[in-house]
Amino acid sequence: MDDLSHLTRLPYRRLGGGYEREAVHYILRELEDRIRRLDQLVEQSRGRSSELEQALEAARAEISGLRAREAEVAERVESAQRRATEIEQAAHARASAIVAEAEAQAARTHGEVHLRMEEAGRQLDELLRLRRGMLDSLRKVVGDVAHALDRIERGEPLGADVQPEPAPAPARDALRLADDVLDVVAHVGSAEPAVPGDDQILGPHVEVEAGPFGDFAAISSFERALGRLPKVEDVYIRRFSDDRAAIELTLAEPMPLLAVMRRTLPWGFDVEHADAREVRLNVRSASLANSR
Repeated sequence: MDDLSHLTRLPYRRLGGGYEREAVHYILRELEDRIRRLDQLVEQSRGRSSELEQALEAARAEISGLRAREAEVAERVESAQRRATEIEQAAHARASAIVAEAEAQAARTHGEVHLRMEEAGRQLDELLRLRRGMLDSLRKVVGDVAHALDRIERGEPLGADVQPEPAPAPARDALRLADDVLDVVAHVGSAEPAVPGDDQILGPHVEVEAGPFGDFAAISSFERALGRLPKVEDVYIRRFSDDRAAIELTLAEPMPLLAVMRRTLPWGFDVEHADAREVRLNVRSASLANSR
């Protein structure tokens, strides 16, 4: 504040009594000026105080908003953590279930493979047993035939005592196989003449549907014959049902397959349908249609 001590030292007249009027008026004007300046300072202070209060309220509102956003962010983070935990647990459970299912499937597959191997082993043992029995029966039949031939060469009559015994089942199977072989040999070179349409170019992949076949042995014989055709690289029996078979042929190059089959195969056939990828045949052969 300004020093006002000089205003209190007014000149005083002893003679005539009292203070000088001009000095008093001067002091009063000075006081009024100072009061006005103080009022201005007070108003400025009030304005500044109001601005500070408004800034304070804005700061408080901003702090409140930040705290609300902080709580919202914290809630979202917690929700995301819970969701991540749930996803991790679900993924772990799913992975465990998949592993368990795979292990169970592997166990079942292993068991099936083991059973199939056992069955294949039993079938192989049975085939070997039949083979041994067939060889023994064939040796006996050959011995009986040789003995009969010796007696015929010596001029001895074949009486009732020389009656061949019925051949056992393995021997009959062997004789049937021998008859089939003889039948194939007898038909070699007697193929049917080509018919119109046999020169159609087929392949290189052809599905041959053929029949009728009496059993799987007949279709196997037909399959082997197809495999011996020129330019045939692969033969695969896709299915066999209702005495007909679907056989896939892979040729080295496209060729007139039907003409080659008529010249080479020992069995006749009629063509129901033929295009570049599919052939349907009716095989005319008793040795293929019926097992002996």
